[in-house]
Amino acid sequence: MNWGSFLDIARRCPSPHNTQPWKARVLDDDTLLLCVDRARTLPDEDVTGCFIWCAMGMFVESVRIVAANAGIG
Repeated sequence: MNWGSFLDIARRCPSPHNTQPWKARVLDDDTLLLCVDRARTLPDEDVTGCFIWCAMGMFVESVRIVAANAGIG
């Protein structure tokens, strides 16, 4: 699998307040490590963390859609 092309498209997905707080690191052909970039969070506005949960879910779903479009489930 070519993670680079999937991530290049998926990283453009929207997120609350347009923060895109994710960092993704490819571990191997089948594994992607997804982390929150704390420098891109909004601690004063997102006191419950709900924006982060939404943003990360949106990114994961974007990766899934891009992969499905390439025929990878």
